[in-house]
Amino acid sequence: NIFTCLLPLIKPSSNSCSDVPFKCLISVLLHVQSYAKPYLPLILENLSIVLDMITTVSVKPPFIHYLYESFCLSLRLLHIHIPTTFHQLSSPLVSRIFQYMERDVHNSYDYLIQLLSVVILRDCPFEINQLKLIYSSMQTITFWDIDSDRVYSSALLLSAFFKASSHFVLTDKDCQNFITIFSKLSQNSRFDGVVFNILKAMVIYLPWSSNNPFPSIIFDFIFQRLTCHKKPKFISGFCDFIY
Repeated sequence: NIFTCLLPLIKPSSNSCSDVPFKCLISVLLHVQSYAKPYLPLILENLSIVLDMITTVSVKPPFIHYLYESFCLSLRLLHIHIPTTFHQLSSPLVSRIFQYMERDVHNSYDYLIQLLSVVILRDCPFEINQLKLIYSSMQTITFWDIDSDRVYSSALLLSAFFKASSHFVLTDKDCQNFITIFSKLSQNSRFDGVVFNILKAMVIYLPWSSNNPFPSIIFDFIFQRLTCHKKPKFISGFCDFIY
């Protein structure tokens, strides 16, 4: 079948390293959807093998991009069509993701964060110690004092944590920490394009109520920034947030 023909082609070598097989795989998966169900575990296994291989083989950025896009799509389809196997197949991947993040091979950190977000959003294996550690580190301003692209991917991970297990991981102290992070990042125009992603995650996924209202001090930070230092991206982010 087409998958058994495609999967050997995605593996890089010193002579061949093309993103075309990944594009074909993505296209086929999008078209066949549920018909790919019997092959999804095999596809994920082969994608994991490729992840290991790129630590020793030189590959170009498009190869990396479509590798992770294939991975994310396969995980989403696995959760839709074989949800009972998702935890079993994705939990080992989480531990490996942290190993890859430490190496940051081919500057893949942002892709790995997004891949981790896809897993956590559907099954948050919070018993894995590395997950607890990264969630704790996300509550420090130093974690977010990075380039704006990484803030975007980290905000996706934060959204995944909140949506998957806010009742389990969130405390009043956590909430205050994230408010502090938003307030500090919002004062730096370098993060104007992404800072509201953090706030959106808090608003959409945290269990606000009359007994636990959304902190109005957030708007003090926003209006202070709008008053003293207007920038188009910040204004656009705010308008998108309130609508």
